[in-house]
Amino acid sequence: MWTSLLACSPPYGRDLMTAVDATREPVRVAAQASLSVLSRPDCTIASLEGELDIATVPELRERLLGLLGPGVRLLIIDLSGLSFCDVAGLAVLIGTQRRATARGIVVRLAAPRPQVLKLLRITGLDHRLTICATLADALPSPGAPGLVL
Repeated sequence: MWTSLLACSPPYGRDLMTAVDATREPVRVAAQASLSVLSRPDCTIASLEGELDIATVPELRERLLGLLGPGVRLLIIDLSGLSFCDVAGLAVLIGTQRRATARGIVVRLAAPRPQVLKLLRITGLDHRLTICATLADALPSPGAPGLVL
């Protein structure tokens, strides 16, 4: 009986991909992300907007890592404008935090949208990354002599 099921007429007995599908070129999707930076004496704020995914990661990774220079003590990554994040995006956030920590820089994620926060929680990254509900919560306390976490 199982053998007869495999011998059924299409589409059950064959791969659903057709010859037309196999000859199509990969679809190119325009990368839709931006990073704006505000450097303050007490911190650097990197605001991500758009999608943090496999298409946008290479450029954004380099730009984020470029912010980890001398004199930076606190990097806040504002996620409030981030509409989508995939595993490649998570890898950038983890990699940025690791490199920052190695240089003595604190990283805080600020204001993730519900879908991004859910992804951080599902993956357990909410226990490895500092996540603040709002940008204001991520900022250093006024008048504080140093970083107080």
